[in-house]
Amino acid sequence: MPPPLLPRRLLRLLMQLLAIASITHAFFLPFPRRTLPTPHATTTPATTPTIITSEEAFGARTKRILDGIVADADASGGAGSSISFSTLQAIDRAWDAVKTGRAAKEAPTFVRETDNLLPNTPQFDVVIAGGTLGIFMATALQKKGFNVCVVERGPLKGRTQEWNISRKEMMELVEEGVLSEEDVEAAIGIDFNPIRVGFVGENDEPYTLWTKDVLHLGVSPSVLLARAQARFLAAGGVVRENTPIKGVKIASNGAAIELEREGMEDITGRLLIDCMGNQSPISRQSRAGQQPDGICIVVGTMASGFAPENNTYADLLYSNTPTLDKGKSQVHWFWEAFPASSGKEDRTTYLFMYCDAKPERPSILECFEVHM
Repeated sequence: MPPPLLPRRLLRLLMQLLAIASITHAFFLPFPRRTLPTPHATTTPATTPTIITSEEAFGARTKRILDGIVADADASGGAGSSISFSTLQAIDRAWDAVKTGRAAKEAPTFVRETDNLLPNTPQFDVVIAGGTLGIFMATALQKKGFNVCVVERGPLKGRTQEWNISRKEMMELVEEGVLSEEDVEAAIGIDFNPIRVGFVGENDEPYTLWTKDVLHLGVSPSVLLARAQARFLAAGGVVRENTPIKGVKIASNGAAIELEREGMEDITGRLLIDCMGNQSPISRQSRAGQQPDGICIVVGTMASGFAPENNTYADLLYSNTPTLDKGKSQVHWFWEAFPASSGKEDRTTYLFMYCDAKPERPSILECFEVHM
């Protein structure tokens, strides 16, 4: 008999793996690498946002910028992929549906319960839907004696954009048998310190805290996924790539994962773990009728041309502006920025804005039309 499912330590491991992908938010709007015209003396963003005014139609500036970018689309999708103005408009329509409550009513019935037993003993102890993070959980479970299958709608492939994590967190994956120390070292592209946290305090006085060994590694997702997948397969695990799921049927003796392709038999397991991310149909169904508390809008870029002597630290959470009025709303921006392993003059920067999901909140396009 296999051991009881999901030891507490593995549940904690899953939460840490989710934290690795902390830049996967409701809307991620990436830009490709840009080259700065001259090296900057500092990596600190400009301090005063200004509203762009122009006679051209609203949104034309953003459209012109996006149309002019030749993006290197990442085959794995998600963060780091290309984006067009039409994609931005589609995201804004989705945001409007969230603000007006329409999105909460659009969840499909993806998971169904049945009184009928599965006709046969489940094929696997655990089926994991979603491979980008799921492969790490799957490897940990497979190494502990469970029979595990990972189902991924596309190719199980890590993107080239770096993840940031601490060495201490990486070593916990080693302790669980997900990776070896050699795998960890092979995936590390850069190791930097210190890490800055800063906010505008009382009387617009800046407050800055310097810390160390927090998200200080830039690691390659493509290397991590390939190494974890190799260990998973060597331990007897099964990967089903390019296999979209159309639904899940829950019986008292297990779960049947129904596949979109005609003629393909269901995949069955004693337990199904959902690692499909924030757009998971399982998650959407569980939240049906619930209005989200809010959203995080984030745009990111890779830029070159920073002075190497100043490009040695990271901004974990850094805000150098107070809360600002934007239409009927107040908004507050903060930054994350990390040296990149692609070169000493390269830096990855993200700009975030959190807001609640009230109808009067600005559109994403409005936020893009604010020049930082």
